[in-house]
Amino acid sequence: MDSPRQARQLAYEFAKKSDRNYPSSWDENEMAGEDWIDGFLKRNGDLSCRKPEATSLSRGTSFNKTNVKKFHDNLSDVMTRYNFEPRDIWNMDETGLTTMHKPPKVIAERKARQVGQVTSAERGVLTTVICAVSAAGGTIPPLMIFPRVNFKPYMLSGAPAGTVGAANQSGWTSTEIFIKWLNHFIENTRASKEKPVLLLMDNHDSHVSIEAIQLAKNNGVIMLTFPPHCSHKLQPLDISVYGPLKRYFNDACNSWQLDNPGKTLTIYNMAELLGKCFGRAMTPSNITAGFRRPGISPFDRHTFSDDEFLGSYVTDRPEASNESAPDGDGTTTDRDAANHAVTTPTHVDRAVPGCSYALPSTSTVPDITPENIRPYPKAPPRKNSGHRRKSTAILTDTPVKEKLEREAAEKASRKRSHSKVMATKKVNFISKLLK
Repeated sequence: MDSPRQARQLAYEFAKKSDRNYPSSWDENEMAGEDWIDGFLKRNGDLSCRKPEATSLSRGTSFNKTNVKKFHDNLSDVMTRYNFEPRDIWNMDETGLTTMHKPPKVIAERKARQVGQVTSAERGVLTTVICAVSAAGGTIPPLMIFPRVNFKPYMLSGAPAGTVGAANQSGWTSTEIFIKWLNHFIENTRASKEKPVLLLMDNHDSHVSIEAIQLAKNNGVIMLTFPPHCSHKLQPLDISVYGPLKRYFNDACNSWQLDNPGKTLTIYNMAELLGKCFGRAMTPSNITAGFRRPGISPFDRHTFSDDEFLGSYVTDRPEASNESAPDGDGTTTDRDAANHAVTTPTHVDRAVPGCSYALPSTSTVPDITPENIRPYPKAPPRKNSGHRRKSTAILTDTPVKEKLEREAAEKASRKRSHSKVMATKKVNFISKLLK
């Protein structure tokens, strides 16, 4: 995906290297003219200039064929073992709601240089909401986390029926709050060892504690994590539910501000505003679309096209082969495998796309493709830091659980050793001062 200017430069380089006829003005500017890009877009109706959504490097490179294949392998494994129906497949995730809303567009004079609208504050206060939805289109009441030391029941005034609350100074989730939510989830889904359910979630540290995994295992909750930094493509809530929820919540904040002139929106209004928009966003059509797109329900390994994995080629992260073994996050350091990720076609149309100048079919000029002129950028292989990289996993499987227990024990042992060393240094330092 190039900007119009980059596309014009590429067209010029393509025409020059393939010895095509082109206007002399292209040489002066070292790019094709604006009339060329206009004509090119008109002749290719499926193309248009669009503003791309900002995607972090971690997301762009971690979403690769290896990671997605591992996730689908794990999903296929648990689906085969437990024969889950759509109503038994659940996804949970957190999202943040802030007291500072974004004002909608308004009608104003064209000559007005600045158009303002009052909001509650310059910086908002965050309240976290944990939601869960099923592949059948169902949902359970959310859990709200308020940025306070202690939770009070009146904070949930106006919240969706059945909502539970918790408090954390940061406003984010924690291991203890996740365990509270997990009990809430088990109670609402009636999960048991006789009737297990599948819970899809990210691998945040608060979700993968030994206490949470043991609680899930004892109550028939099979926990499967997404690959790291892939939730924007694989997580149903992120794909089709949280977008409408944020939009409806923003509208509710704007309406509240108009109905309460001169008042400040606080965290104690969050539950009431969530109650007004929760049902509008959590519709069966929105929810089922989120499970269908990443191939979760119905199950589909081939839901993503090759074009959607192009970001992973930048850092040599194509699909792993027998010759190059991937590391923990699905990356590979085999330069040859990376170079073969983008193949050169054996036949190329002899006409420059969107250009009326073309070579005769008998031309002896070798085939030149955009990949030859401007190949995909390649980053050097990732250095092996020695740390375990997170990956998709079935947390409640015994081998995975035992591995996490060993890692937790080793971490606790290192922490105790470090504490002893620091305590010894402190004693020695004080002894020197007293001498």
